[in-house]
Amino acid sequence: MAALDWENINLTAPASEPATLLPPGDYDFTVVSLERGMHTAKPGGKLGNCPKAEITIRIESDAGNASLRERLYLDDSCLGIISAFFNSLGCYDSPNWAIEGKTGRCKVKTRQYDGNTYNEVARWLAAPQPAESKALSAF
Repeated sequence: MAALDWENINLTAPASEPATLLPPGDYDFTVVSLERGMHTAKPGGKLGNCPKAEITIRIESDAGNASLRERLYLDDSCLGIISAFFNSLGCYDSPNWAIEGKTGRCKVKTRQYDGNTYNEVARWLAAPQPAESKALSAF
């Protein structure tokens, strides 16, 4: 993304490639962007107000290229998902939110919503742990 200029705003959207529907499977990905925001609780919802990270990942495969947008909610009930995401990037000790350009692996599935079929991340797949981390985690 680029910042806009107050005086010269071009309202013509740049051409984007058509969305590719990937078949379910395991894929390598690259983190394209991370946007910080706030989740506002809905009445009767499972989550309260909390920070959220909106992450865009890029998958390039023989089946085509796709961009997926995923949300990580910074709530203690979602800690397992946050941990799995960082583990997929090879970050086992402490999360570092400077993740643009980092690579990982995920399992992608399809889902139906409002008459359309979409891809979404079913699971973040852990990267191999370095030998030092394995030795330390045994204690």
